[in-house]
Amino acid sequence: MEFITSITVKGRVAFYLAIAQKLFEELKKDDDGYIQANEALNQCWNWLEGNDLSGDELCEYLENEKDTGLMVFSSNVQGDPVKEPVWIVIITSLMYTIWQAYQIKNEKYLPESIEQVDESAIDYLIEYAYKCSSFKEIWLESLKNYLLENHKIADSNENQTLSILKEDIMKVIEE
Repeated sequence: MEFITSITVKGRVAFYLAIAQKLFEELKKDDDGYIQANEALNQCWNWLEGNDLSGDELCEYLENEKDTGLMVFSSNVQGDPVKEPVWIVIITSLMYTIWQAYQIKNEKYLPESIEQVDESAIDYLIEYAYKCSSFKEIWLESLKNYLLENHKIADSNENQTLSILKEDIMKVIEE
């Protein structure tokens, strides 16, 4: 997925979130953590759309003292060939969004769980997306084409003000 570095940071985050949002549909409403995962994804989209959420606020959805972070729920499905890859994609997307929220604010100190996140996270996202039963490879190509056309970094002067709406990006991979 070499194209990813050719698109804006918001475009990159949208790529992660679109894949996670589609695969989130594999979870059932009564699954442990469903509500929290839905809320975490919604807040990531809100951040992407320009709402003033900090990396710290988003990180609360990943892990917190109340044990309601997504890391807790993902540990409950370890070894489940259906649910584990979905959770890994959702958490990878959340972690990448958090990392970018910190990067944009030039934060020097990151939470321990975010310290190792970088642009190579895309490989992990794609690896686990392929393990999800509803994943379609065409999503990757459709997102790539849309993002290169609409959110490409122009002359190394990235336009971070151009917002990406959830509805717009999800239409790209609707069936």
